Amino acid sequence: MSYNQNNAFFAKAQAGEIIINKEDLIDVVTKVTTEPSYIDNIKMKGNKFLSETLVSVNEAPVLAKTKIKEIISNYF
Repeated sequence: MSYNQNNAFFAKAQAGEIIINKEDLIDVVTKVTTEPSYIDNIKMKGNKFLSETLVSVNEAPVLAKTKIKEIISNYF
């Protein structure tokens, strides 16, 4: 994944706040430092993202095998 793909992935998954420009950054930093409930909201977004994207140890080999087959079939 490229840098831009990472940003798009996290934005689409609503993994946290989307900061596009300096005004967005100032707004988020202000909220983080003045609104305790805002931090709770960010934590909930992060935890939701993690719970929906992390793969269990049991699932990892199957996903890896599937991806390897996909790569090989696209290569040949």
